[in-house]
Amino acid sequence: MDYIKTEEKLIKTQLLLCDTIKKKETLAKIDKILKKYDSRTPEKLSVTIKTCESLSKTGKLTLPLKIKGKMLGVGRHKERYYTEAELIRAVRKYDGKKFPLKLDHRDKEAGATIGLVDSIWWDRREKAIMYAAHVNSELHAMNILDKAHTDVSATIFSIKDFNPVIGIVGLDLDFTELSIVHDGAFEGNTLEVA
Repeated sequence: MDYIKTEEKLIKTQLLLCDTIKKKETLAKIDKILKKYDSRTPEKLSVTIKTCESLSKTGKLTLPLKIKGKMLGVGRHKERYYTEAELIRAVRKYDGKKFPLKLDHRDKEAGATIGLVDSIWWDRREKAIMYAAHVNSELHAMNILDKAHTDVSATIFSIKDFNPVIGIVGLDLDFTELSIVHDGAFEGNTLEVA
C-alpha cells in the first residue's frame, strides 16, 4: 500500500468536503436573505412617453391640416421677372387643378410629398397668387402649428423671354410643386393654418 497517495486522496477529499459545506452554508444564508424579500408586495409602475410633436402648444391635431397663404407675387424672384398678366394667366391655367405640396423642393423623392395644393387664386390687393393646401404628414403639420415651418416656395417652369425695360421675364408658367422651405425666393410668401 502506498501511504503517500492514500494520504493525498484523503486530503483532497477533506478539502472537497470543506468546500461543499461552505457552499451549503453560503446557499443557506442566501436563502435566508431571499426569504426576507419574498414578503414584499408587488408595485406597478406606469410610464407615459410623449414625442416632441405631442408636446406642441395645441396638443391636438386633426389631419389633414388645412393651410393657406401667399405663394408668388409680381416681381423678380431669382433670375426671372413675373408680371401680373403672366401670374393671372397661370392662375387661370390651374383653375380646378391640384399639384403636390412637398418638403424642400425634393421633387424626385416620393416621401417628400406631404400633401396637396388644392387651389390657387389671384389677389388683386396683394398682387400675388394665393394658395389653399392640406398637409397629410403629422410631423410637418405639428411643425406648422408650432411655427417651425414659416415659408413656402414654388418650383416654376416657364419660357424665358427678354423685355428691354424689365430684363429677363418668365412666360407661360407651370407649377410642378409648392414646397415648405426655410427661406422662399419670393420674400412676401406666407404660410398659415387655414
